[in-house]
Amino acid sequence: KKEPKKEEKKEVKKPEEKKEAPKPEEKKEVKKPEEKKEAPKPEEKKEVKKAEVKQVAFNKKCPVSGKDVDLAKLFAINFCCGNCLGDFTKDPTKHIAKVKEPDNKKCPISGKDIDASKQFVIGFCCGNCLGDFTKDPSKHIAKVQQ
Repeated sequence: KKEPKKEEKKEVKKPEEKKEAPKPEEKKEVKKPEEKKEAPKPEEKKEVKKAEVKQVAFNKKCPVSGKDVDLAKLFAINFCCGNCLGDFTKDPTKHIAKVKEPDNKKCPISGKDIDASKQFVIGFCCGNCLGDFTKDPSKHIAKVQQ
């Protein structure tokens, strides 16, 4: 009579072990969606970095004095397209008067809204050189292109 009772106890223990096995599987399923959520975040950061790099490109030397550029004296002119940027660099005197402030909202050549990816930044060592450049940009534009 004692032997059948022991068998019954063993049967009770076996179903408990089976119940524990599915629990770790459930935890694995929870981890998989977390990994998927983390993957898109680095891609978004890479896109932001690319945009920042395009906007900080500028000349290293002042086109008027030849001194090192002061980063606080950057002068940005925005264009709607590469063609207008080319026209400006060929004859900047013709178009510089249309630029009222460094971060213009309209292209000085076509008058269209600017495309931020087509930004042209010129660095100056001081405000005096910025003034000299805006008075006669064709005299100094070749130095910017070097």
